[in-house]
Amino acid sequence: MTAALAGPVMSNETDYPKVLDVAGYNYTEKRYQQDHEKYPDRILYGSETSRGLEAWKAVRDNDYVFGQFIWAGYDFLGKTGPWPSRGSTAGLVDMAGI
Repeated sequence: MTAALAGPVMSNETDYPKVLDVAGYNYTEKRYQQDHEKYPDRILYGSETSRGLEAWKAVRDNDYVFGQFIWAGYDFLGKTGPWPSRGSTAGLVDMAGI
């Protein structure tokens, strides 16, 4: 069983992570090493990460992190920034397919 810990700091104050087989961390790659030291048996993955180089390095450099899921693969309409933006630019592939 797995779940994304959108807030690992708060989740670690509960028993919730203990019932998971695999713990997902949302946008908290900086906590991987610290939490691995405190919870060495916890299996970690990036359940929601950015497309940035640092997110990739966090997986590459830590053998106890088995992978990541990037939000999002493709840019999309909605969840936008201030006007005149009309869509998200978080994806690996833009709306033109590039």
